[in-house]
Amino acid sequence: MRLGDSWMIPAWLSLSAYLAIYTPLLVAVARTAVHRFKVPIGVAVPLAWVATEYARAHVMTGLAWYFLGHTQYRFVELIQVSDLVGAYGVSFLVALAATSLAPALPTSWLSRCGWWPADERSLAASISPRQTSTTISPPSC
Repeated sequence: MRLGDSWMIPAWLSLSAYLAIYTPLLVAVARTAVHRFKVPIGVAVPLAWVATEYARAHVMTGLAWYFLGHTQYRFVELIQVSDLVGAYGVSFLVALAATSLAPALPTSWLSRCGWWPADERSLAASISPRQTSTTISPPSC
């Protein structure tokens, strides 16, 4: 792809580095809320998710796209709540659903591969909420 100006290369790299900060920030905020303030992980992760979306939309440049709530545009019944709480509320509900379903994962799958401890499953599931597979099969380690 041809760039309009040679300054676009450092601009792309800087923007990528800036946006890459938000995922570790999400993990840090959620872990701090759970371990220091004793907030239940089912509430801490969705709140941290919405907080990082809000920060991404308002800090520095204001990149207010690709919210988790924006992925639900096809589910009219779900997004009706956006009249009351906006895209941030829909993002919170989707992250809350993912965090609530994570404890249903069998712990034997995670421990067999040496993955996360059982109390970290909710955080792991909420970081990848766009998982659309309806069948769950054991991991092949």
